Amino acid sequence: MILLDLMLPQESGQEVCQYIRQTTDAPIIMVTALADIQDKIAGLNLGADDYISKPFDLAELEARVRAVLRRGKQSRQPSSLPDEYVFGPWKFVPAKRALYRAPGIRLTLSGAETDLLLVFWQHQQTLLTRSEIIGLIHGNPNALEERTIDLLVSRLRRKLAEGGRQLELIRTVRGDGYIFDPRACTP
Repeated sequence: MILLDLMLPQESGQEVCQYIRQTTDAPIIMVTALADIQDKIAGLNLGADDYISKPFDLAELEARVRAVLRRGKQSRQPSSLPDEYVFGPWKFVPAKRALYRAPGIRLTLSGAETDLLLVFWQHQQTLLTRSEIIGLIHGNPNALEERTIDLLVSRLRRKLAEGGRQLELIRTVRGDGYIFDPRACTP
């Protein structure tokens, strides 16, 4: 999410917005003193997802940020994806942020863990670098520190462990990244 003021000291906010749109799909809210309807139309036509004029109430800005993020999340998830994914004894339901272990044991996943498992599922048996994973989750490979992915993978591995032992569902390729292989839990 990018909050962009149009009246920047050294560059035009419009030029910055065009550059951002060429390099990322990150949501943009223009926050500016330019309140004329023509300015709003121009900003939205440049690729902004929303436009708010100064002065504004912080509660309104917060609500607009939540709304834009909600819309962005809905548009990033193609409707052709199944509601659940089954591998070995596991059933993964992204909409509920849940991982079910037969018989009926539910593990709650954080939003980041859900996004990571969904990316792994969509790219199974494919080597993904940390920056590729970040890019697939956030639309920008520089949105997070790469070590954040290591921490998420570690947490996900713990949740996917069977009887205290970790399966080879998520394999580390030293120096390169990770490979998700759901076949690892089939006998």
